[in-house]
Amino acid sequence: MNVTMKAPSNLPPTSTIILQDGTTVVVDAFGYITADSKNIQGLETGGFIVVLNTNDTIPNDAYNAQTNTAAANLTASNMVARHAVVNMTGTLAGAATLTLPTVAALVAFIPEWVVGMSMRMRLINSGGGAFAWTLTTATGWTLNGTMSVAQNTWRDFLITFQSATTATIQQVGTGTNS
Repeated sequence: MNVTMKAPSNLPPTSTIILQDGTTVVVDAFGYITADSKNIQGLETGGFIVVLNTNDTIPNDAYNAQTNTAAANLTASNMVARHAVVNMTGTLAGAATLTLPTVAALVAFIPEWVVGMSMRMRLINSGGGAFAWTLTTATGWTLNGTMSVAQNTWRDFLITFQSATTATIQQVGTGTNS
């Protein structure tokens, strides 16, 4: 049985590891390897950590400040974390749209992705100008709830994947910046 393991921070991506059974694995771009479970003990001794579930392969938290002052696009790297925060800090001259990446682009950025996986994203509008950011879709999304975020407020969203090309983004909470 194969297991996914997080590599120690001193092993950069593309590092080759020779396992106890003589096979080799390469650390991927996200710092993970997949190895036969018979190698767990030796890998743990070497500082590797067993990933217990799919969401363990993405960061717990991520914060991204965006200085955009007009319509913009979110990237997959802005959104991939169990709890991603995107803070729009630029001064808007009018209402603007913030376009999600395609679901396929987001899935491609998530190691060990599976159907049913979910993530949370908080979108904050802390920029100047009394205007709102509104999330809009790229290919594959179903939007549920309010997608606009007024100045000095935040909105929480739950992202759930139905397939490698379809996902739902559901508004689940809102509040004001203090």
